[in-house]
Amino acid sequence: MKGLFFLIVLMATQCVNAQTILDRSQKKRPEWYGRTMTDYMVVSAVDKDLETAKQKALTSLKVQILQSVAQNVEYSTETIVEQLTHGQQVESNISFRQEGSTRAVSLPYISGVALSKATESYWELQEDKATHERQYVFSMLYPYPQSDYQKLKSQFEELDQKMEETVRTAEKDIQKIEAVKDIEDGINKLKEAQDYFFDKRRKDWAQQAINSYKRIYSQLVVESKRIGPREYRCWLTLEGRKIGCATMPKLKSECASNLHCASRDGEVVITFDDSDCIDDEPNTILVVFTLNQRVIKYKLNINNPT
Repeated sequence: MKGLFFLIVLMATQCVNAQTILDRSQKKRPEWYGRTMTDYMVVSAVDKDLETAKQKALTSLKVQILQSVAQNVEYSTETIVEQLTHGQQVESNISFRQEGSTRAVSLPYISGVALSKATESYWELQEDKATHERQYVFSMLYPYPQSDYQKLKSQFEELDQKMEETVRTAEKDIQKIEAVKDIEDGINKLKEAQDYFFDKRRKDWAQQAINSYKRIYSQLVVESKRIGPREYRCWLTLEGRKIGCATMPKLKSECASNLHCASRDGEVVITFDDSDCIDDEPNTILVVFTLNQRVIKYKLNINNPT
């Protein structure tokens, strides 16, 4: 990160030589301008509008702070900072876009970074000697003591470990699926971890676990038992084990009417009226479950009530 900073400072110094300073926030440049300072960060940004330059500097500051602790972050020069408000809680999502993909992280410390907390700030209005184009250069000195660095590093490592543990737990829990909801919850938790991971190795790791959960849908089997002249109960099984399902299936029949289904103890109870059915015909009810875009079809034979 220091190497990057020195490169920016060098480029900025070269640009200043071709600029005329038309206005500035104070008579002389502060001592920290263009330098590295212990327990501080010095950031600068350029724009034709001063307020926009300030926001760009704030973005640059957040990125540098994050880079100082997130060693596995992949980043390029294009950075997005998005503020999200959830009730009274404000989060700051810093996204690094690279090769068409966006990776984001949210840390409490980052949300507290603000221009008002800068120790000092300084701006110049510059005019290019050749093109006469004008731009503002905004710089600020922001406190970043070792104690804050250690605090943020701990926060990041805690979140990092939490997401890895999410994947490891999901890999274990896949053997203990008791309901369709467990499959859905497992996939959602894994997607959260996958969205968080910056590195390809761990993103692929999470994707493999997601694929394993999705394959469970193709392993589900519908079983049934007639419990009355016009009543069936159906349930789903996984490798011979009954699992709960709160999703009600759709019912269709060429002859039966008043088709109705209800949930009872993790099973589906189906009732119908077969008054219009002809005994000599193959009278059936088609039961269709749609689970995570996976369609499972099953036919109930309603010819014989025994």
